[in-house]
Amino acid sequence: MSSIIKLPNGKYRAALCINGRRPSKVFPTRDKAQAWAAETEYHLRSSIAGNPVGTTRLVKIMERYLAQVTPNKRSPRTERSIIHMLIASKDFPSRID
Repeated sequence: MSSIIKLPNGKYRAALCINGRRPSKVFPTRDKAQAWAAETEYHLRSSIAGNPVGTTRLVKIMERYLAQVTPNKRSPRTERSIIHMLIASKDFPSRID
C-alpha cells in the first residue's frame, strides 16, 4: 500500500509498506511520486511472490489455467482448443514483462 504526502517545502514523499518493507522517496511533483510508488510496489510484490519481474513464462501460466480453471467452465473443450492454438502460434510471447 502506498501513500503520498505533501511536505512543507512543496515536495511530495511517496511511502510504501509491503511485508514489513518501508521504502520512501521525495519527488518534486505528485505525478512522479505516484509513478515511483506504483512501479516500486509492483517490483516488491513480484519479488515477494517468488516471481521476479520478467521471468514468468506465459506458457506455464496458460497451462496452469488449463488445469485449474478450464475444467470448471461450461464449455471446456472449446476453451482448451483456443488456448492450445494460441500457444502453438508463432506470434505467442514466451515471457511476461
